[in-house]
Parts: sequence; C-alpha cells; structure tokens
Amino acid sequence: FDGSWRMIVTPEIETSYQVYSMMNFYDRLLLAQYPTGKLFEYSGEEVTLIEGWPPVMEGVSTSAREAQTLAIYGGDLFVGVWPWAELWRYDHRGAQWHFVHRFIEILDPSNSLFRCVLTFYYFNKL
Repeated sequence: FDGSWRMIVTPEIETSYQVYSMMNFYDRLLLAQYPTGKLFEYSGEEVTLIEGWPPVMEGVSTSAREAQTLAIYGGDLFVGVWPWAELWRYDHRGAQWHFVHRFIEILDPSNSLFRCVLTFYYFNKL
C-alpha cells in the first residue's frame, strides 16, 4: 500500500449503494449492501455483483433490500436481510442457498406498506 486511495467503482448518480458489511469467505471478499440486498465480490481489481446471492423470497419486492450482516458458521455463509428479517445460509459444499428463517411475522412481506409499518413498529418499541 503506497498510502494513496483509488476509486474502484465509478459512482452511479441514480443509485445510492451503501455497503453494510464485508467479509472474507474462503478465497472471496464479499460485500453486503443496499439497495438490492445482493452481495458484491471484490477480486482485488474490480467489484462484481453476484446475481442471486442471496435469493429473494417469493412475492417480495426486489427494491430497497439491505443485506446487512455476514457471518460464517460451520463453514457456511449466513446473510441477514432487511426489511423482511430474512436469514439465508449458503452451503459452500453443496453450492446452494437455503432459506433459514424469517424473524418478523407481523405482516405479509409482499404488502407494499410493509417497510413503513415495520419502521414505525420498531421506533415505537425503543
């Protein structure tokens, strides 16, 4: 490292990417982000969107998803996704995703008001 910063991804003025978490997973550096909830991979030279990582639950919106947390347990990758409080597990041996659990059951996630109601619900619990 020569002490200087360099831009790896050219900003897209119409998209506000926000990286929430970054983790080494075997030989990959993964980045969890908003607004798609999909993971990016950094190769050391470029950043690439990994389609379908993690999957989207059937019937839910693909916009405003936030892959907020990454963890490794038992060699598998776990990803927490807001606003539906989804937990996904990537089985690296079987090379496939498994839905683990949805932790909030107060509304149907396909409901367009879900995010607003969920935010209101949490702020009133504080």
